[in-house]
Amino acid sequence: MLFVILQAERDSCASNSGSTSRIHFSACSSDACSSRLRVRFEAHRVELDRQAQVAKARWIREVLPEFEAQGVTLGLENYEKHSCRDLAALVRRLESSHVGICLDTVNSLGALETPEVVVETLAPLTVNLHIKDFAIDRVPQMMGFVVSGVPRERASWLIPWLLGQMPVGTPCRPFWSSGHRCESQSSTIAMEQEWAERGVQYLRACGCT
Repeated sequence: MLFVILQAERDSCASNSGSTSRIHFSACSSDACSSRLRVRFEAHRVELDRQAQVAKARWIREVLPEFEAQGVTLGLENYEKHSCRDLAALVRRLESSHVGICLDTVNSLGALETPEVVVETLAPLTVNLHIKDFAIDRVPQMMGFVVSGVPRERASWLIPWLLGQMPVGTPCRPFWSSGHRCESQSSTIAMEQEWAERGVQYLRACGCT
């Protein structure tokens, strides 16, 4: 699987249109047998108005034929800069079997969207699933919350329910940095490795591919 972030930025500048746009590709990791491409838009606002939707669809259409020719599917990732509703609308606007959603189970909390809303809105369009084991806890003074990565047994997710909402055969992977720090870098890495292995074992037991 190939994971690449597509950053589509709108830059203010002194021009007749008032702004320009550009697309950046930055590889995160790759596999020689890749058939999926993870895509994330960088933007400065949450809501995508119709003009922005049309612009982003145009940017993707410029390169989409090349990916289609290679049998690569683009997975647009949800996160706090865009609402799930707008992201789903963008995928439907493109009308391509090679464009879908890379559904992240935590990212949209920053847009005040619950996991249930994320799954309900994006699951039918999902081509890749990022499962993050997380918990939401109140801070000691009871005036706020902390979202943090946790071991599988502490996770808030009902994983079987989540997997049951996904299209058949959707690839999934645990994808989480705990945010916890141990006494040393090596012990932190060892802890996160242990959590990741436990997550992978659990997902395999649930039938994940």
